[in-house]
Formats: sequence, structure tokens, C-alpha cells
Amino acid sequence: MLAVIVPVGVGMLAKPPEALAQAIKTFPAGNESGKATGKKPQAQKAGRFPDLLKRAKEGDAEAMRLVAERYEKGSGGAVKSLRKAVHWYNQAAQKGDAQAQFRLARMVHVGGKGIKQSSSMAVLFYKAAAKSGHAGAMRWLGWCLEHGEGIPRDEKKALKWYEKAAAAGDAAAANALGLMYLQGRGTRRDLVRAFAYFTQAAEKGHGWGMNNLAGMYEMGWGTARNPAKAAALYEKALRAGIAAAGKNLARMRSTQAAADEKNKAAEDGAPAPEKKKGG
Repeated sequence: MLAVIVPVGVGMLAKPPEALAQAIKTFPAGNESGKATGKKPQAQKAGRFPDLLKRAKEGDAEAMRLVAERYEKGSGGAVKSLRKAVHWYNQAAQKGDAQAQFRLARMVHVGGKGIKQSSSMAVLFYKAAAKSGHAGAMRWLGWCLEHGEGIPRDEKKALKWYEKAAAAGDAAAANALGLMYLQGRGTRRDLVRAFAYFTQAAEKGHGWGMNNLAGMYEMGWGTARNPAKAAALYEKALRAGIAAAGKNLARMRSTQAAADEKNKAAEDGAPAPEKKKGG
């Protein structure tokens, strides 16, 4: 397995619920690509791979990271090699490149061909990148603290790192904060704050943020109950690929239809029809 050097100066999936009315489980705080971190990685510079590799070997930190990215993706003239990607991310990480530290953390956290999985080592690099202001690293450090993965579980510290990541514009961190305030984990339960963070995540296009904000409007938690807004948000979440949002929307409409039927029957002075047992 490829060895990874600890950065200089550094000490470092459960499915979401279909309805917020039910017990909520924590969902993964992000994806494997490191996208939606609030800080977009610099685009790969144009140029021949041999020239880029030459610059990397000469000690250019940016070139090291770009070489690593090409090896990781198997693009830009490089044959895919996770081992070589880790090597060059590690070289750039030693020079303080936050994005390289983050990508190295993700690769070590997940593991892969020729790469030994190590949550504790990943935490070291998350910390290094987080201290440099990398939003995605802040979020993943919060996730590790929340779940006690590679580091002792500490929900209060997790909350603080999620807050820093959300302040830096990370939508997934804002959604994670919404869940923590909704459940009262790492802090007291606060539906108003949960609503605010779900709103922040939803406004940035985060699918689960939309779904969870819809649930808040449906239940009237942290805001006035608004079925119309709930339905619209469930639809947006569904279009964003959140299948559970479709189930939530169907459930909400079915419940509303049953309530409307009952109210109409009451107004007409006749009992509402009951469903036969056993089908």
C-alpha cells in the first residue's frame, strides 16, 4: 500500500427520512468529488501533460496538484492511477495546497486500488485544509466529528465546523446544521434555526435541503405551515434527484385529499366513507 506523509505542522451512510415528522437519520455530508464545497477548485490549466509533469518535478505546487487531478481522473494525457494521484497530491499538500490536502483526505478516507483506507489519516488532512479555509474540508471534518470516524465523536465540535463551512457557502454543511438543530444534537433543539439552515441549503440548490425545507413548511416547524410551498419544494427536490421527495409529495397530497373529503362530508352532514379493511 502507498504510504502517505503527514502534512508538516499538523497534529490531524444511512438514508435520510422520507418525512421530517419521522425520526431523521444523518445523511452523507457531501460527495466523493469534493464539489459543492463553497470554494471551487481552480480549473486545470491547458498544456501538455509532459510539460505539467516537468513543472511538478521542479517543485511547482500548483503543477503537482494539477498532475494529481489528471492521474485521479485519467484525463489530460494521463493514464488513470490512484497511486500516482495520491503521490502528487501528497507532494502538493506538503507545500500547503489546501485543495490538494482535501483531495488527499478524500482519497485516503475512501481508499482504493493500492491505497490503504485510513479515516484517522484523512482527518489529519481535513484539519490541514480546513485551517486554510477550505469549505469542503471543514464540512468533512464536521462529519467525522459528528460520527466519531477517525476522531473521537464530539457533536459540539462538529456543529462548529459545520457552521464555518456553511458560512463559507457550503450547502451540504448548511443542510447538516439544519438536521442537528432539528434533532437537538450538539446543541439545544431550535426549529427556527433548523428552518433557516434548510433555507440556506435549498437556495443553493441542495436537493436534501429542498426536501427538508419542504418538510418544515408541511409540518409548520420553525415557520408558518404552508402546504403550497411544501409541495413546490418537494417537486424541486424530486427534480434534483431526491426520490424520497416524490414519496413525500404523494403522501402529503393523499393526506390532504382525505382531509378535504372528510371536511366536505361534514359540511354535507354525511359521514366520510371509510376504507374497507383487508383491501
